[in-house]
Amino acid sequence: MPVSVNVRRVTKRASKPQPDFYMLNQQGNVLVYTVLAVAAILSTILIVSNLMIGEIRQAGNFDNMIKASYAAESGAEWGIFSLRKNDVMLENDCEMSGVECYVEADETGVKKLQTDLPQNQTLQIDLYNPIKLSNPASVESMKLGWFGAGPAGGGAGWVEVTLVEWPAGAQVVWDDNAMQKFLFNAPAVVNIFNKSKNYIVRLKALNVGITGLNVEIFSGDNAGGNELAFPQFVRIAAEGSAAGVTQKLNVDLLKKSPLMGLFDYTLFSEGDIEK
Repeated sequence: MPVSVNVRRVTKRASKPQPDFYMLNQQGNVLVYTVLAVAAILSTILIVSNLMIGEIRQAGNFDNMIKASYAAESGAEWGIFSLRKNDVMLENDCEMSGVECYVEADETGVKKLQTDLPQNQTLQIDLYNPIKLSNPASVESMKLGWFGAGPAGGGAGWVEVTLVEWPAGAQVVWDDNAMQKFLFNAPAVVNIFNKSKNYIVRLKALNVGITGLNVEIFSGDNAGGNELAFPQFVRIAAEGSAAGVTQKLNVDLLKKSPLMGLFDYTLFSEGDIEK
């Protein structure tokens, strides 16, 4: 007797492979490291670029600074030439190509004289305007002070004040027999001036040298009134500019060379002097 057998075919689906979490973590780490490395490289490039740009700008500013300095020096030289050669107080542009330059002569710029005065040496102060001799000095008092005297700088020492006066006029006039001499120690206010006259003053350090001599002049007695500028001096202020870089230069100088003949020495030789 035949036997029937039922055969059931069973199809088993293959299961999907499960992800390897270790491999996924490794891939994520590599991505993070890559991003960090790229960021570090970009940051380094930016920093180096900024440094290079700064160096380039500094190099350009240095060149412009040199141009501006030369422009200021040229302006000051032009102002000195115009003053000494033509008695002209400049106040205008220098008219230079490629740079900007401005120069100005200031007659009120020098209001204090400061210097060291060695023993038996003198400082001459001209209290008159050599360009405008008809104008009086308008000085009533002079204030003297110094820090110390002698090698130890102890503040001792005397100053001999010698002066010659004359009425304001068209020429400088003096009389050797009319010289006046006074002695002062620091601090001192010299009240021997008349504002309607002009003066030549010499300060001489007696006994010991003087350190930090300071001289000021005033329109009133006892260092009162207004502090005045020394009429013999002028300040040449020059300013040069190039591509936004500016340099300034101030030069204080005598309006004219000092007059000779008063208080000066004469040297005699036994033979001819060849120059």
